[in-house]
Amino acid sequence: MTLWIEEGWMGVVHCLRLFGCLILFAMLVEVGNPSSASAALTTIRIDSGAGSTWTDGAGIGWEPDRGYIGGEVVDRGAITIANSSAPALYRTERFGLSGYGLPVANGTYNVTLRWAETYEGITGPGQRIFDMNVEGVGLSGIDPYAMAGGRNRAVSRTIKVVVGDGQLNMQFQRRYEQPMINAFEIVPVPVMTATTPAPPKPATITAPPATTTAPSTTTSTTSTSTSTSTTSTSTSTTSTTVPPPPPMNPEEPAPTASPEPASMSTAAHSAKKRPGALVLLGVPTGILMALALMRLRSNHYD
Repeated sequence: MTLWIEEGWMGVVHCLRLFGCLILFAMLVEVGNPSSASAALTTIRIDSGAGSTWTDGAGIGWEPDRGYIGGEVVDRGAITIANSSAPALYRTERFGLSGYGLPVANGTYNVTLRWAETYEGITGPGQRIFDMNVEGVGLSGIDPYAMAGGRNRAVSRTIKVVVGDGQLNMQFQRRYEQPMINAFEIVPVPVMTATTPAPPKPATITAPPATTTAPSTTTSTTSTSTSTSTTSTSTSTTSTTVPPPPPMNPEEPAPTASPEPASMSTAAHSAKKRPGALVLLGVPTGILMALALMRLRSNHYD
């Protein structure tokens, strides 16, 4: 019997150790899971066709081309670009591509697409037309020459998109000539937190004290004239302010509430709650008493 009890205790100890290891493992998995923590929304600026990072005159940094799907690159050299303070953005381009795919944190973004028609073979509007789709937002009939009003002139369009799968996707669809792009920006949209104004304080109205003024009465009584004397009596009553009623006697007993029914009394509520606590305390106590009895029996048989 003693051996059986010792083996039982060892089994309990091993179970507790295994349970603790499982909890520790679950905590490590949760901490190491990147989806458990919200990734920070970051700005991405890509110079399509560029091979290195650079900074424009406004101090904005641009990354080299990445995340593209297909296409070719061309560098037009030191050509003049109108309508832009950063003409170098439009001297390189990626054309003939089918799309871009860039990993980003889930959220809402403003995507700015930039073009400039710099190909000498395009001499008028309608000679290069293509469609785009950015995270479900469609842009139809993109014509950089017509949009900018001529060749070597910069133009841009900004759209708002929502990313829910951890990747921002762009698709290009050709109509006439090859689709192209010079640069684009992906800027997170700040989340606006609405604040609720505090309710106005209720107005406090103070009533003036009430006073009662009794009317003034003058009564004159003249007795009957006789040969010996004449008596006249006059009674006058002035205005009087009626005092307020006396305060309640502090020694007067306050009204007492009727006793609470037995079914709703505090004692009844406490009695209803006790069984749960007794069960929680009684279960481990009962187990310990059972083990103690088993121990005593084993000692008795030994």
